[in-house]
Amino acid sequence: MSLTEVSTYDVVKKQFMLKFKAFSKVFTALIIAQIIAMLFSAGSSSSSGGSFGSGHQLFQFYYVTGDIVFTFTLIWAVAIPYGLVKREQRTIDFTFVSNRITNHLSNFVFLTVMSLVGALMAFGSSLLLRTLQYLFHTNVYVQSSLTFVEVLTIISVMFLYILLLAIIGYTMALLMNLHAVMKVVVPVTVLGFAIFTAVSPIYFLESSLFLLFVKVLFTVLALLGAILMFSDRWEVR
Repeated sequence: MSLTEVSTYDVVKKQFMLKFKAFSKVFTALIIAQIIAMLFSAGSSSSSGGSFGSGHQLFQFYYVTGDIVFTFTLIWAVAIPYGLVKREQRTIDFTFVSNRITNHLSNFVFLTVMSLVGALMAFGSSLLLRTLQYLFHTNVYVQSSLTFVEVLTIISVMFLYILLLAIIGYTMALLMNLHAVMKVVVPVTVLGFAIFTAVSPIYFLESSLFLLFVKVLFTVLALLGAILMFSDRWEVR
């Protein structure tokens, strides 16, 4: 019997570092997704215009935003967690003196870091998109520059949404591994949830950063708590 006591913190830290190295390609996938999104954004900018009564056009505006880039980032955030629950990955996790709880905690830390990187890259890609439009097009009007507080606010909102969808994606992946029928039930349930939240102010229409933070934090902690409670019934390796 070993006299060396291994703390939960040390195990989670080692598992996180392993996952960060093993899944480093997810950030390459994010770069590719955002490049594709920028190409779509460049060709699908919304526009508006005006004209005199005689019908001669006076002006026309084209609005360039990073909405498509952010949407692609959200899709990436939902898809990535599926790799964390593969059987091969779970086997690697148990090369440590660990249990299901430390495994999920390390996955949660990884998804949090992943979400922060995704938010920073989404914001940077949006700025790059607007910069390219400014450099290669004439008669471009640049909106007033953002303050430091506004930048932090935008990145914080992006981070919260990405983290929310990443944790939801992780929960979905776990449920779909329980039973074959879950592969049908879970997508249908998530689709209904997506339609509901799209027309309600629960998350995506929230105007207060503080309330958004509280809602996302509550949802993330509730899902994580449910996952940990369920994992407590599983075997220890």
